[in-house]
Amino acid sequence: MSLLKKNCNVYELKTCSERAIINEMWLCIYVRVISRAPGLKIVVETLISSLKPIGNIVLIAATFFIIFGILGVQVNISERQ
Repeated sequence: MSLLKKNCNVYELKTCSERAIINEMWLCIYVRVISRAPGLKIVVETLISSLKPIGNIVLIAATFFIIFGILGVQVNISERQ
């Protein structure tokens, strides 16, 4: 249980398996907290279900940023020549 100390730095662990063990322990703690609070469980389920629509919006916004970024560069290049 000495791995769960507050001042334990995960990045100083030697192997990847030690990091995985620490991450799994923290995940178990989070799951236990979520299961004890029914309101928090609803919030977490809502956040997880909203990831796909949010991802779609981010994808559309990124597409527009890329398109207008390319257009902006092309306009600036043509103005300088």
